[in-house]
Amino acid sequence: MNTYNQNLQLRVCGIKDEIPWLPGFILDLLEYLRCMESLEPAASEEEVLCEQCPVCLFETSSTSTSSSKSSKTSSDTEEDGADFEWVRNIEDSAFVNLLLETIDVDESYKSRVTVFHRTEGAYNHVVILALDSQVRYVIKVPATGNEDEWHESDARQLRSEALLIKYIGMKTKVPVPEIFSWDDSSENCIGAPYILMSALKGMPSHLFWMGKTPNGGLDDLNMDTPSPETGKKRRNFLKNLAYTMAELRTLEFDKIGMVHFDQDPSEENAVPPTVESFCVNNKDTPLVAYSSTSEFFDARLADLLENIHKTAQEDDNELLNNLNYGTFSLYRFMCDSFARSVKQGNEKESFVLAHNDLDFQNIWCNDQGEITGIIDWEDTLTAPRSVGFAALPLFLRTDWTNNYDMDDAWHMPWTLDPYRKFYAQCMHEALNQDGNKPCGDAKYTLKSTLLCWAYDTVKRHERDNGDFIDRLFKEIPNLRAVEPMKFLGRLGDERGFGTAEMMLPREFDALFALKA
Repeated sequence: MNTYNQNLQLRVCGIKDEIPWLPGFILDLLEYLRCMESLEPAASEEEVLCEQCPVCLFETSSTSTSSSKSSKTSSDTEEDGADFEWVRNIEDSAFVNLLLETIDVDESYKSRVTVFHRTEGAYNHVVILALDSQVRYVIKVPATGNEDEWHESDARQLRSEALLIKYIGMKTKVPVPEIFSWDDSSENCIGAPYILMSALKGMPSHLFWMGKTPNGGLDDLNMDTPSPETGKKRRNFLKNLAYTMAELRTLEFDKIGMVHFDQDPSEENAVPPTVESFCVNNKDTPLVAYSSTSEFFDARLADLLENIHKTAQEDDNELLNNLNYGTFSLYRFMCDSFARSVKQGNEKESFVLAHNDLDFQNIWCNDQGEITGIIDWEDTLTAPRSVGFAALPLFLRTDWTNNYDMDDAWHMPWTLDPYRKFYAQCMHEALNQDGNKPCGDAKYTLKSTLLCWAYDTVKRHERDNGDFIDRLFKEIPNLRAVEPMKFLGRLGDERGFGTAEMMLPREFDALFALKA
């Protein structure tokens, strides 16, 4: 029996009015629990958020909880193009059978395994399974996993994610889910690609970060004015997170791209992973792996310039074309000032892992702020050290992203600064503690607010770049009094803008300057 569609129809009368501060995923869980208990009174928040409960584990990557007080629902994700109907129709029994096939147990287990909950993020359908009523396993199925939409690039990405999680678990102390099995095809008992992994203990960290009210509720009304106890807990969490991410310092690569495994890294004498081509913006056409930071920027800017040329050929609007060419020139000067990705004491460039969505919902912790798991390694690539593992987590740089709105933000920029400085200090300590050979990457942490935004803008050819351009003009002293559109139009004019072209390299060098 497929209980998922039935559960979607359940509603808990009055719950939102009685407890308006509860996050959406808890409301969903309360609905589910009341169904299972014949609509008896719902569990308390503490009972719901027990150590074994990962219901929000994969309300994943694009559903950020830190920069906005709202989150996506299933209907939102369908508007974004994800089609979940086909995977919702997979029977619960098929997922139970998949688990039983994987863990290889006797027939008596069949009656002891149940589907505890099914949920969705933006790109994945997630099935949470319990053994003897204790949540133990998670099966993640990509929304694009149906036969008509599944491409080789998707299969490569799923393989990379599953084996990268294994590799990280083997080579570092970063807590990650245990991978039991995975399949990048539909030739299995659920008829879909999947990753089967262990559930994490703890809670998604935004629940910890909020702190508690005197009556035990989540304190989302005092985010910028936390109690001394909450402030102390936040700092402990940030220190634990910095030390956890610093574990990735030992994983170095020779190119920018997707980590590729020729065999399971857990196999005896497995060959080391390599870095291969990758996709951005969900393109089917992969980009090659790049051997240097400058090669990466040259390729992305060449692609951007080609698109601008095409636009100019199709539309002879001189103002628009000059603006586009001016933006390209601005990016060119900016990229020339990016630091080479060199480990301290080395000459040759090397690259590190950059988690694509290191935000609250993908960082799990216990009630002391100790990290119990980092999840959602989907789309993780190798990248220059300036935007790699030492970068600030997303929730500490929300004011350095597109569409930042102070009305929706959890924190004002000036209240984030002390947390950023503390995290940077902890990263420095973690990378320079006794026994660690310094890699020098802590010098990027504070500057990663700007560096990550700049890198992602060029990497993805962001069309919605107005916020980024405006921020650059605020950060560069000589451009603060200049109207961006007019300046870029003159910079892109074929007649040239000599004084600006002399000024920009100096300004970007100063803007991207790093403190040792």
